[in-house]
Amino acid sequence: EKLWSLLSLFGLQSEADDPAFGDLRKLITTDLVKQAYLEYTAVTNTEPPTHQFRWGVRAIHEASKLTVLEFVCKVLGNGVRPEQWTAVYNDIIRCQQQEQQ
Repeated sequence: EKLWSLLSLFGLQSEADDPAFGDLRKLITTDLVKQAYLEYTAVTNTEPPTHQFRWGVRAIHEASKLTVLEFVCKVLGNGVRPEQWTAVYNDIIRCQQQEQQ
């Protein structure tokens, strides 16, 4: 649900076909998973049943998480900075520090 809420900030709805992306729910949960950009897995022991998204192997090799976050901030406008997405930004920094060790 968090993903769909975030996408709605960009005017994208999972329930309706988008002129640019078509069936957005299928694109994200099926097509991008098949192409290895995303991993989409069920979270065990949740009621109602929920799923989680993770970066897929292909996304890890083709895109920097920080670059994607900076792009999201730019699209949102209003001076939004990556640091304002505290949990995401801190995770990116932590991963970068681990890679440098």
